[in-house]
Amino acid sequence: MVSQFPSAFNYPVRVTPENRPRLEALAIRMITWLKVELICLFLWIQSSTIDAARHQTLGLPLLLMPVSLLAVFGTMSWYIVPCAARQNHSNGRNEQTASNVHAHVQRLRGQKAHRLPRSNRAAAMVMAW
Repeated sequence: MVSQFPSAFNYPVRVTPENRPRLEALAIRMITWLKVELICLFLWIQSSTIDAARHQTLGLPLLLMPVSLLAVFGTMSWYIVPCAARQNHSNGRNEQTASNVHAHVQRLRGQKAHRLPRSNRAAAMVMAW
C-alpha cells in the first residue's frame, strides 16, 4: 500500500516539498525490509513446526521471539532515527515557527477572551488555564 500511495504513510517528521522524495524512498525501503524479515520469520516458524512434527518434540526455538523482535525493531529504528536526526539539522525553520507560535500565544494571553473571535476563544482559555 505504501509503495502505491507513499503520501498515506505516517512520517516521524514534518513532510516538506524538499524532503518528500527522501522520506518516501526511506519509507518504501523500510517496508520492503520488514516484508523480507516477516517472510523469513514465517519460513523459520514453518520449518521449526515441520521439524517438531518429524522428531516429535514440542515448541518453537527459544531464540525465535528475541531474534524476530530485534530484527523488526532494529529495522524500524535503522530507518526512523536518521529521519529525525536529519530533521534536527534543518531545525532553524522549525525554531522560527516555534517562536512565532510562542509570540502569538503571548498576544492571545494579553487580549481579553470576549474580544477574541470565536475560533480563538477556546485557545485563549486553554492558554490561560
